[in-house]
Amino acid sequence: QAEPASPRKVNRVRKGRELCRKKGIDYPVDLWYQLSYYVYPESVSVFSRLCKSTNQIVCTVAFWKNLYQRFYNKEIKLPKTLQPLCLERIHSLQPNVVRALYHFYQPFIDRLNPASTFEAEPHKLIGRRCLLYWYQPVKNMWNFCFKLVRPGMSCRTVCKNQRTYIDNYDDIFYNVEEGCTILQVTCSHFLSLPIAMGQILNHVHLTVSGQGFRYHTLRLVFDTRYQHNRDAVGTTVVLDSVVNIKVIPWWDPKYPFSS
Repeated sequence: QAEPASPRKVNRVRKGRELCRKKGIDYPVDLWYQLSYYVYPESVSVFSRLCKSTNQIVCTVAFWKNLYQRFYNKEIKLPKTLQPLCLERIHSLQPNVVRALYHFYQPFIDRLNPASTFEAEPHKLIGRRCLLYWYQPVKNMWNFCFKLVRPGMSCRTVCKNQRTYIDNYDDIFYNVEEGCTILQVTCSHFLSLPIAMGQILNHVHLTVSGQGFRYHTLRLVFDTRYQHNRDAVGTTVVLDSVVNIKVIPWWDPKYPFSS
């Protein structure tokens, strides 16, 4: 038999129902439009959820162009695709503005500066599918990169044909890298790793290693499907002598954007 609800919970539910019955004040859309000129980038999500009018405003080209122009700094060098002339294009306007803000909007820049090495948390990437894998030399070390995508997302790294581009020409939210993240692991030497493309990251194990615990060892377990069982057999990728780990989302300036 279910326990009776506490008086506090009953009062909270009753007050919630009373608020739903009350008619709110319906402000004209022109007022919300004027207020949108003063919305800070980190408050866009809150503003869009205030009412239907604010949600519609956030879906307009004017809103995102204004947000870009308010914080644009000509002293900061931007990639060609994020410069003012390129942002006159409607296609992919919103993700391009977001990427640009991480170049010149200081509160966003501060979010990307880790306080120390290994602050990135690779465990939060569990359940994502590996789309690509590559490596590259960096000074006396090697970077091993895994491109992972969230479940249910299909990364569109390039427009398959001109028709695809035309169909999405007026879509300001079209994002070729939506749901994608790069796991970048820096090692002191080159490693030959097994292929895990197309498989799902099931487990992540990070331990210290090396003389004097100078390095770390990262073990990634991939499989064709996601399994909670730690004893599940799959493709195991072991990276030893790890110097640093970075988790790079698509909006980070360090993300190797295809465009």
